[in-house]
Amino acid sequence: MAEDRKKIQTHRFYEQKYPKENDLVVVEVVKVEENCCYVQLLEYNRIEGMITPNEMTKQMQQSIQKVLKIGKQEVVQVLRVDEEKGYIDLSKKKVRNNQDNACLDRFSKAKDIHSILITVCESLPQDCSVKIDDLYTKIVWPLYKLFNHAYDAFRFALNDETIITKIDIAAEVKEKLLQVIRRRLNTQPMRIKADFELRCHEYEGIDAIKAALLAGEAKSRNKCDVKFEIIGSPVYAGCIVTQDKNLGIEVLNEALKAVEEVIISKKGSYKLRTEPKIYGDKAQDNLEMLEKAEEEDEDDEDSEVEGMGDDDEEDEENDN
Repeated sequence: MAEDRKKIQTHRFYEQKYPKENDLVVVEVVKVEENCCYVQLLEYNRIEGMITPNEMTKQMQQSIQKVLKIGKQEVVQVLRVDEEKGYIDLSKKKVRNNQDNACLDRFSKAKDIHSILITVCESLPQDCSVKIDDLYTKIVWPLYKLFNHAYDAFRFALNDETIITKIDIAAEVKEKLLQVIRRRLNTQPMRIKADFELRCHEYEGIDAIKAALLAGEAKSRNKCDVKFEIIGSPVYAGCIVTQDKNLGIEVLNEALKAVEEVIISKKGSYKLRTEPKIYGDKAQDNLEMLEKAEEEDEDDEDSEVEGMGDDDEEDEENDN
């Protein structure tokens, strides 16, 4: 291979060496002290940043050691950057919940880009002088100026190879990159699913449910078929297997609305249990992992507070 694997595992994903103030970034906790938390910015070659207690959420301030565990990833906002001293001050409390998804989506795409570049580097001939720095400076970073994300450019290259072939870099590198892109990014069918409840206690209740499900299936479109399956009465699942994420969600929502309208018209009830979800969507999965971890931390904290209260009550009883 052209470059040692250890040297190419970490690299900044973007052209600017440091993030800008107010940027949202993904970090990993590496050290926790009483008065601060040290993290590494995963998108910027793991340069170090710091979160002080006054920039943590109330939950974090109450139990820093429990909530900010080493190795945990967080979405934070950049407060200040001192490039000369290399200081980066970060804030967790300024991040709104609805901002996480976009940041994680960008990070997930950038990780996929980096993984592709690593594969290209490892598969180049030993005598090839091209390094991962060259792939970033000559290919990836210029594409960010033409597309919203370099990942989008790679996806477009599946149908228009000139996006890659016109780049000024060795022909063997371009061909190897295109090979990896074809293998990694060829659109795979994704499964979109939503769970809901149907009930109808009328005399013809079973027929009413069947009619509702048929009305939903009738909303199918070309290459976007709606299918329903029973999970366990009264819970049903609506599923679509498609290559178009946005279209799939749109069609499934239309189908669910049709189901609701029909069952209501027949004096039944409808309740959505889970919104349409794309299985295998990395940004969404990462966001759910973060939310789940935060919920678990909140539960731990509540348990600890309750336990402390119990101890106090016991002390009072002993005193009496």
